[in-house]
Amino acid sequence: MSTTTDPTQSVLVKTMLRAYVTNNATALSAFVNTEMSQVNVAWMLICGTNAGFFVFSMAIGYIILEAGTVKPREISLVFTKNITVICFSFFCYWIFGHALAFGQDEGGFMGTTDFAHTQMYYQSTRIAGEHRWFFQSFFSAISAVLIFTSMRERIDLGSCLAYTFFYSSWVWPIIAHWVWGQGWLSAWGAYPRSDGTARPIFKYTDSSNGFIDHAGSAVVHLAAGFSGLTGIVILGRKRAPSTGDANPVMLTIGTLLVWLGCYGSYAGWTVFISEGRASAAAKVVMNTSICCGSSLIFSILITYVFDRKYNLMSMLNGLLIGLVAISGACSVVKPWMAFLIGLGAAIFLFAGHTLLQVLKLDDPREACIVHGFGGLWGSWATGIFCTDANVRYAGYPNVNTACSSGEQFGVQVVGALVVMLWASAFSAIFFAVIRLAESQFPQEMSDDQNERIESE
Repeated sequence: MSTTTDPTQSVLVKTMLRAYVTNNATALSAFVNTEMSQVNVAWMLICGTNAGFFVFSMAIGYIILEAGTVKPREISLVFTKNITVICFSFFCYWIFGHALAFGQDEGGFMGTTDFAHTQMYYQSTRIAGEHRWFFQSFFSAISAVLIFTSMRERIDLGSCLAYTFFYSSWVWPIIAHWVWGQGWLSAWGAYPRSDGTARPIFKYTDSSNGFIDHAGSAVVHLAAGFSGLTGIVILGRKRAPSTGDANPVMLTIGTLLVWLGCYGSYAGWTVFISEGRASAAAKVVMNTSICCGSSLIFSILITYVFDRKYNLMSMLNGLLIGLVAISGACSVVKPWMAFLIGLGAAIFLFAGHTLLQVLKLDDPREACIVHGFGGLWGSWATGIFCTDANVRYAGYPNVNTACSSGEQFGVQVVGALVVMLWASAFSAIFFAVIRLAESQFPQEMSDDQNERIESE
């Protein structure tokens, strides 16, 4: 028995299927977009918290690193100070900082909306949400922690909190707005016109990129490092000189935690895991590995050539300055360029170490050099080694030849200089006031605090 298909029935079925697909295409598209937005939220939360916790591990690592450079009786003071600074920074960032950094732009200088999380404004609704607040708040807190690593035994806890309020509520958010928000330096919609058209320096059109800083080479590290260096210069040597009684176990564990945190945070700065960004995140962690490995190896070699010995602190600082230097460029350079950035970082570390010795400035962990000099070199290296193809691959919005023409290097030099001067100027004012107050009301801060803070 043969069967035949009714042509009329076949046409009817096709028509019904076509109508079904057409009617549901919009709903399906909306469903996929919603689900992918949740995947992107999860990506930032995972990189921010690692189910406990990538970016948080950076903060823990920096605290342990500082604790590894102090006398055993001062460890409780280090933990008390840093945990308090982090929590207080969250408060300041919630009330003032996030609004100034990522609120609606005003003249390319600062944000003006979302104080105390009342509006949650973003220039792009695709990156809106509390997950972005959480991610950014930790970078504000870490930057503050890094400043006071250099300030140890020079100012008391009250002064630390006073400057944390000023730094997390004003100094750092303005820098973040300039570079990561819609400020005049930004590569993400700089200083937009009334029609929303961005105006990145130097040309104020899409033929320029603006300042490229993937994960905080300038915004986090350069600002904190030179703030700390300025404080050291103004306040002078510590009350109790460094004894060299470093704890190698704590130093190593702290460095490893920072290293782990950098992998997560740098990958998280791709913001999305959709739209091909997973490959960009993989490239970021590969370049990070190559750079910090290069920096560590060359730091060991340079130290041995000049001192004829291996030094654990130099080795660990070599790793750390490599992580700092690549943070700005990790998404826009090739692997062999990351290797050269690591070599440059090792040279900057040795130069900074020598400078501290010549000027007789005391910073036991040399945090101001690792983060200040490392951030400066990282900002410059971004302009030196970036390629136009890699900038596009990293997701930056403009298609141009700024890297190959050399314009990007000029932008990076100007941006780094502005960030350094902004952070250093406010640091100089604050610590000059502290020194003046100390001259009027002298006190033995470190000893008094250790007597008041109990570790039991």
